[in-house]
Amino acid sequence: MIVNSGMQQGGSMELISYLKADHKNIRRIIKDLDQAEDREQKLQAFFELDQLVDAHFKAEESAVYAASLKKNNQALNEMAVRGFEEHNLFDDLAYKIKFTNNFDLWPSQVKVFCQILDMHLTEEENEFFPVLNQHFNSVELDRAAVLYLKIKKSEQSKILLTKKRKRDEKIHTPHH
Repeated sequence: MIVNSGMQQGGSMELISYLKADHKNIRRIIKDLDQAEDREQKLQAFFELDQLVDAHFKAEESAVYAASLKKNNQALNEMAVRGFEEHNLFDDLAYKIKFTNNFDLWPSQVKVFCQILDMHLTEEENEFFPVLNQHFNSVELDRAAVLYLKIKKSEQSKILLTKKRKRDEKIHTPHH
């Protein structure tokens, strides 16, 4: 058992519950985005979604997918490689959405992004997580859970620092 990690014995349930909790938060923001009524609310919800997804993906890739690739199991390896590829696709789509010059296309791009993202989350929950539980022992799952939380926290700290810098720049920039 790992001390001071906030986890109890039986790491598989904790790792999976951490991943599912992130999935639940991602789906909540997708719903907020879908229900937002004006452009500013939609933009704000999308950027919140993008930041959460980015932190989740980086942590999942480092703690879960990388460990999965070290296992000598074809199904697990294929799922991890597919996960990496899907994450790369989401990064590309998010970049395209963030830097589009055509706001008329933006709602459709975001809707497609969210639909594909939800399918990805569902696939992980229904296909990848059960295979993960079959091929990782409790120590490996505990290790992955701790690493996942550590990387996610680090990524979230970077986001907060970036927001603070942008806010400080606005405060210190003279308005003409």
